[in-house]
Amino acid sequence: MNLCIKKRFSKSPWQTAPYTYHEAMVSCDCHKWEETMEKELRSLRDMGVWESASNFNLKQALGCHWVYTVKKNQQGNVTCYKAELVVQGHQQIKELNFDERFALTLTFNSLQFLLTIVEALGWEIQMFDVTTAYLHSNLKHMIYVRVPQGATDMPKVLYGLKQAGRCWWNHLQNVLKKFDFQSNPEDPSTYTYNRADRKAILWVHIDDGVIGASSEQHCWHNNKKTDGGFELCQLALIRKLCSLDASNITASQPLPSMDLVSGKARTIDKDYLSWIGMILYVAQATSPDIMYAVNFLARFSMNTTDWHWMALDRLINYVQGTSTKSSILRPSHKQDVLNVFVDANWGGRGSRSQHGYVGLLWGAPIMWNSKKHTCISLSTCQAEYIAMLYASKECLWIGQGLIGIAGHFTPTLLSDNKAAIQIAGDSGSRKNSRQIRWEFHLKNELLMTNQIKI
Repeated sequence: MNLCIKKRFSKSPWQTAPYTYHEAMVSCDCHKWEETMEKELRSLRDMGVWESASNFNLKQALGCHWVYTVKKNQQGNVTCYKAELVVQGHQQIKELNFDERFALTLTFNSLQFLLTIVEALGWEIQMFDVTTAYLHSNLKHMIYVRVPQGATDMPKVLYGLKQAGRCWWNHLQNVLKKFDFQSNPEDPSTYTYNRADRKAILWVHIDDGVIGASSEQHCWHNNKKTDGGFELCQLALIRKLCSLDASNITASQPLPSMDLVSGKARTIDKDYLSWIGMILYVAQATSPDIMYAVNFLARFSMNTTDWHWMALDRLINYVQGTSTKSSILRPSHKQDVLNVFVDANWGGRGSRSQHGYVGLLWGAPIMWNSKKHTCISLSTCQAEYIAMLYASKECLWIGQGLIGIAGHFTPTLLSDNKAAIQIAGDSGSRKNSRQIRWEFHLKNELLMTNQIKI
């Protein structure tokens, strides 16, 4: 590998928080870590998750440890110290102390969708964080945990369990249903409240959330206890993603880009996949201009060479140079409700086409993607036809989310290939496109049912 590139990705001993309980106790901030650990233990006791046990098999007891985090603001200044007692979930055995563990996570398209709705309709917006979120849920299996350093009792439910995320997700679903919030079938991380006099959209990522509502009655304020028993505090994640003001919503470069461009963080030893993952996070959140580049570099994750590392370094330099640029969500009712621009090339590396699309909600970009096709196209018509399928699938969840909020509308797909448009509308001959897989004809049904138009 080139020497200058190798130096940039070399390892550094720099870290922001201790890794073990012993390191925390011998650090210069030991008194702060003691305070935050005591606060965490107090929260566990208040939530009723502590229970002493004497008759149990010690071999079935799981270990646990402290995880320390230093929270920083956008300027890089330390705002608080956080300590969490985490169970060593890798010791769990399936069917013995856990079964299902899948839990949904966020999509940035949903967040951009919510922010655009709030700006376009002039709604109120509030950001929140659920304190000790996982501790509200109950476990189906009896789990024992060995007493860690710094704790005095036997914990019953803690972070780190394989099923903890799913238990919290199920609990949150049940609570929101009681308040008439309905999840979007196409994107269950987004919830809508639709009444004649009040409407609201709720976006949740684990314990962080954003709510936009037509009135302040549905906006929860900081440090307020909700009717569902959740204690809310101010959310930091959304403030790192976006800058909110009265004139428009600006989607700034998210936190990972700041880690990429900072001198200390850039020297941390990260393998190729880790760097790709960090840049992909930036691309999905606020930077459609690098989506193709990061997807292209990701294809070589299993067989990297010096050339790939140099290309990755160049991409990081580009992120650094554009870190002050922002994506502004400024919707206008003069624009159509939803336009999706889609395009594709023909052939390319490996004889497979590449497509890309961007969706504009009232003229504001809320979704974008670039993807290599999984099958070979025999013409530009077929390549564009397949590309329209991927774009039309994205229109479904947006249309479902706008029902009852923006009234009835039909998303519009915009393509520059007349032959593909005619085949999609059943007005063109299919004798030269019969080899296209059946799943790519989904948009034909969407057209016939007036769910989209091209």
